[in-house]
Amino acid sequence: MRRTKYPICAQCGHTLNPNLEDDCEKYYMVGGEIYCKYCFEDYARDWLDENMDDFADLIGIQKVENG
Repeated sequence: MRRTKYPICAQCGHTLNPNLEDDCEKYYMVGGEIYCKYCFEDYARDWLDENMDDFADLIGIQKVENG
C-alpha cells in the first residue's frame, strides 16, 4: 500500500497535492470523508436538488407559494 502525506478524495481517489495542481490546497469533510472540490460540488448539487426549501431557509430567502 502506497502511503502519501497528502489527503485522498474518498469519492474519486485523487491525491490532493497542492504542489502539483491548482485547486488542491483545500478540501471538504462530508460525513467524516475527504472530498475534493469537484466531488464536493457534485455532492452539493445533489443535496440542493433534494432540499431547495432547506437551502432557502439557510440563506434567508423567502419562499412564496403560487396558487
